Amino acid sequence: MFTFAIELEGNRRLVGDLRQLAEAVAENSDEAKQAEVSIAGQVADLASLVYSPVVSGSLASSHAVFAEGGETYVAIAPQAVNPWSDENPPEYGPQVHAMGGYSRSGHERAFYDALVREQDEALLEELEDTFVATLEVLR
Repeated sequence: MFTFAIELEGNRRLVGDLRQLAEAVAENSDEAKQAEVSIAGQVADLASLVYSPVVSGSLASSHAVFAEGGETYVAIAPQAVNPWSDENPPEYGPQVHAMGGYSRSGHERAFYDALVREQDEALLEELEDTFVATLEVLR
């Protein structure tokens, strides 16, 4: 019997660092920006833990929060790597998403679409007292 340990700590550290950076930006901003970054963190966690198709775990571990200028969003970290492939999550993630259908792991390949469709009301309810927000998948 073989046991394989999957090492994705680099992606996890990267995503954690990006979230800390977004939180630092929000910390020096108004309450609306702080709420935005907090909800974006929840979206990144949902994308990672619930919605991403899983083969090696590299794509699932690469969803990050970005707070740049007046915009806060979740995306696949450009620096994320897949140690078992020549392609990395920022390259194949959008391709997987565009394929549609379901993966062998049973996840909907259009993972951000599924997340927004299933979680939009709950996430927007958390934000309703702070400001008006929309959730959409940009292509």
